[in-house]
Amino acid sequence: MAHHYDTAVIPARIRAPKDKATVENSVGIISTWILAVIRNQQFLSLKELNGAIKENLEKFNHKPFQKKEGSRVSLFMEEKHFLMPLPKREFELATWKISTVQYNYHISIDKQNYSVPYEYIKQKVDVRITKSVYTVKYIRIPDLLSELAIARGEGTYRKVIKQYKTVKLLILDEWLLFPLKESEARDLLEIVEARYKKSSTIFCSQF
Repeated sequence: MAHHYDTAVIPARIRAPKDKATVENSVGIISTWILAVIRNQQFLSLKELNGAIKENLEKFNHKPFQKKEGSRVSLFMEEKHFLMPLPKREFELATWKISTVQYNYHISIDKQNYSVPYEYIKQKVDVRITKSVYTVKYIRIPDLLSELAIARGEGTYRKVIKQYKTVKLLILDEWLLFPLKESEARDLLEIVEARYKKSSTIFCSQF
């Protein structure tokens, strides 16, 4: 989740309970204030309740601070220019599983079989499993560089780069097995830059 939102998770300091209390107190204050406002109202659907909570949360955020100037909204507007936009796609909880590609070029996930390219037979692959999709790509770096060289000659280089960009998890094996030529290093950098902050990439090596 931290990777998805490009956020650093900083644990609370030991023997410093104020770190945790600062956040929890704010949540408690907001919850108490909103519940006090809507406690005598009747809602016939979850949508109505959420609408009332949203409306009162907006009012709460515009309330002036008691001990300093401004409000939560004005403080947010001051910091807004330093914040990054939220990702375009929602975060999905994912589980990981190591699976071996069988001779029928399938992997088994939750008693269901999924086909993968036949080149990965007998290879162990990491599978990222979400509610909506399973995506994994394993390839040896020599094979990848050959594929990119052929694509460049056929005029499909950008198309191949785009395909590698969309894979959720890319596993590149045999890293550092041999020195890269300058053109090969540029090809790898092209893929890494295309996937930067979008998907996960694992480099595997025997060194």
